Amino acid sequence: MSFSGSNCPERSLCLYRDANYTGGGIAFRGGDFVMNLGTYGVNDTMSSWSNNAYRDCFWFPHADMVGGGHVMSTFKRINLPPNENDTASSILC
Repeated sequence: MSFSGSNCPERSLCLYRDANYTGGGIAFRGGDFVMNLGTYGVNDTMSSWSNNAYRDCFWFPHADMVGGGHVMSTFKRINLPPNENDTASSILC
């Protein structure tokens, strides 16, 4: 589900286009997985994330969950460091 601004839906993992949880983005629920974020038009666009999905999730730098997964811990919010900015291509939640 897409959202605008910083309005992450409740109980969701939200991927934001911009740092500091802004710029809109896309939200996922616990149990979701996306083999290619390009399907939703958000491949290589994540600059920050927040996880209120009540489970740890993971993002991967390549489609099909390839290339070391990065944990997105429950109830955390993170701005990606410069070397990881705009590199997410798949999600497991």
